[in-house]
Amino acid sequence: MTQENNLIEDTVENSAQNDHPSVIMRPPLLYGLFLLAAIIIELVIGIDLIGWGTQFAIGMLLMSLGFGIGAASIMRFAGEGTNVQTNRPATALVTDGTYRFSRNPIYIALTCLYVGLCFLLDLLWGFIFLAPLLYTMNRHVIEREEEYLEKKFGESYQAYKKSTRRWL
Repeated sequence: MTQENNLIEDTVENSAQNDHPSVIMRPPLLYGLFLLAAIIIELVIGIDLIGWGTQFAIGMLLMSLGFGIGAASIMRFAGEGTNVQTNRPATALVTDGTYRFSRNPIYIALTCLYVGLCFLLDLLWGFIFLAPLLYTMNRHVIEREEEYLEKKFGESYQAYKKSTRRWL
């Protein structure tokens, strides 16, 4: 009987450990790696963008927008008591607040922060890496999250997916 109980406990523990989307890495780390690659290449092959005043204004605007959207989105998750981290289970489906306009407002926030930093740091390579970064996000993070959320929340998530865009 003890061996049978241990097997049941192991099965429950394994299913709890696997209750998350299997993304390739946490999105902030992914954005950070692409930004770091842009900085390294920029140090070797630097190219100036536009005038500093314009870059600063655009960069600060995008960074502010990113922080605002990100904070509002994370607060909605906290308000519902669900996890933001992709390596933890989703416990609620959030569809209001910033999630009324996009299924991925946190990723929009990260993209605004990334592009804002590219302006502030004069990183032409950051803009060149933006398309591969967004492809990687779509293919290896968002698609896996959507598959996970469909399994977890079923028809509720499918209805939300039909009514709300992935990005904007």
